[in-house]
Formats: sequence, structure tokens, C-alpha cells
Amino acid sequence: MNITINTTHENKLLERSEIDATVVFEGATPSTTDVTMALAAQLKKDLEVVVVKHLHTIFGRREAKVEAFVYHSPTARKRFEVITAHMIKKAAEAQKAEAPA
Repeated sequence: MNITINTTHENKLLERSEIDATVVFEGATPSTTDVTMALAAQLKKDLEVVVVKHLHTIFGRREAKVEAFVYHSPTARKRFEVITAHMIKKAAEAQKAEAPA
């Protein structure tokens, strides 16, 4: 998987950088988790401050367009990112799995 950053826009009001990138991949489309980890490694940022918002693929091509946010701090991410019901349910299931039986 190869990530090429096309544009970066600094949003000082929301304390983040907004990134548009292109991902070239082999095989199946990578998951948002894989793209988040690769983008964090490329930008040398912590995983908790990188958020991939959209991963748009084009039929028949082995590339996807990525829209991502890189927050300046974890507190800024918590303040501005919306937590969906799906994410709350996933976190609750993870806590149940970690709890001793």
C-alpha cells in the first residue's frame, strides 16, 4: 500500500490538519484501520490523533481517494469528533471482552 498526500489544509479553529490523499493498493481495498495506521506512520503521529473520514474507490482501479483529519492533540479530537452509536456499541463490546469472566 502506497499513500501519496495530495493536499494539506491547516484548520486552526478546529485544531487539525485536513488531508486529501491517494492510496494505491494490491488486492482488496484496505480497511480504514489499515489506512489510518499507514497514514500515522507516514506522518509520524500517534494513532489516536489520526482519523480517516472517507475512503472513496473507483470501480476497476487499484486506488482510492482518502479524506483524513490529523488533530493537534487527543483532547482536540475528543472535543470535535462525533462519536456515533456504532462506535459506542463497539467500545462496549471491547470492554465486555476484556472483563474477566
